[in-house]
Amino acid sequence: MVILPQEIALQLNSLLQLPASGQEQDWEIELADCTRLLEFIAFHNTADLNAMQRYGVGLLILASYDDYLKENADEDHAIWSAIESIIAKENEQYTGILRYWACLRENEDAGFAISASVRAYLKNEDDGNIAAMAAFLEKNFVRTSFKRSLPPARERNGLIALFVDAVFGSPDNAKVHKPGCSDDEIAALEAHFNFRLPRAYRVFLSIMGHGTDNYEVGTDYTYNWLFDQTKYANELLDEKNILPMPPNAFAFSMHQGYQFCCFFVEEGIDDPSVFYYHEGYASKGLIKVTNHLTEYLMSPAILEKVFDEPLYY
Repeated sequence: MVILPQEIALQLNSLLQLPASGQEQDWEIELADCTRLLEFIAFHNTADLNAMQRYGVGLLILASYDDYLKENADEDHAIWSAIESIIAKENEQYTGILRYWACLRENEDAGFAISASVRAYLKNEDDGNIAAMAAFLEKNFVRTSFKRSLPPARERNGLIALFVDAVFGSPDNAKVHKPGCSDDEIAALEAHFNFRLPRAYRVFLSIMGHGTDNYEVGTDYTYNWLFDQTKYANELLDEKNILPMPPNAFAFSMHQGYQFCCFFVEEGIDDPSVFYYHEGYASKGLIKVTNHLTEYLMSPAILEKVFDEPLYY
C-alpha cells in the first residue's frame, strides 16, 4: 500500500482547509467528510496538483464516499463512476488501498459500506488483466511453439516426408503444442500446499504450466519444479540468515538457484503482487516488483529494472 507522506497531508490540510491537528494516525479516515465529497472530487479533477497530492485527495474521497454510503444511496452510481475515473487514471497507486476497502477476506455482505463497489471494480480489473495475459501468452508463446521447425512442403518429398509428417505433423497444417497443465494437475499442486492458488496463476498454469522453448529460458517455472521450489527459496533465505517466508508464500519462479519470485496467497486476491529476491542483494530482502502477477507473467524482463543493472550472470 502506498503510504501518504506527512508533508503531503500537511499541504492538503492547508489547500482544503481541513480541520486537522497535524497528528492524525489515519489521515483520510479521520478527516473524511461526506458533506464535502463532491467538492473533493471537483478539487481532484481541477486543481493543479502533483501525483502524490492527487493520490492523497483520492484517499480522502474514498473514505468520504464510505461515510456517504452509510446514510445515503448512490442509486444511479453517478458518484462512484466519478470515483472510478479518478482511480483508473493512476490505478497502480490505488491497488493496496482498494484491497483494504474491499475487505476481500470477509463475506460479500460484510465489510465497509464501500466494499461492494470496490470489489466489483477489482473483479473487473482482474478479469481484464487475466484475459489480456491469456491472450498474450497464447499468441506469443503457445501458438508459435511447435514440436520442431520443419521445412516447407516443396522441400519435403517421398517416404522421408511421410515419416516426418507422421511423427511431427505437417507444417502446412501444424498442430499447436499445448503446454498447459490439466485441472487435475493444478488441483494436486493446491492440495500439496493446502491452499487455492490465485485465479491469475491457475490460468497461467493452464496455458504455460509445462513450459515452451521460448519463454523464460533457463528459469525454473514449470509444473515439475513447483512442489519443492518454495522450500528451496526458504533455504536460499536461510543462507543469509533471513527468516523464512510465511506459509501462504508461493515461489513460482527460480533462476539458477540464486534468485526467485513469489506471491502471497490471500483469500479474494485473484491477481496478487509479485515479490523478488536476489542473493546478491540479500540485504534488501523481498522486493515488491509489480502490483499484479499478470503484469509480471507477460513481461518477466521487468526484473532487469529492479536494480538498474543486469541481474543474470
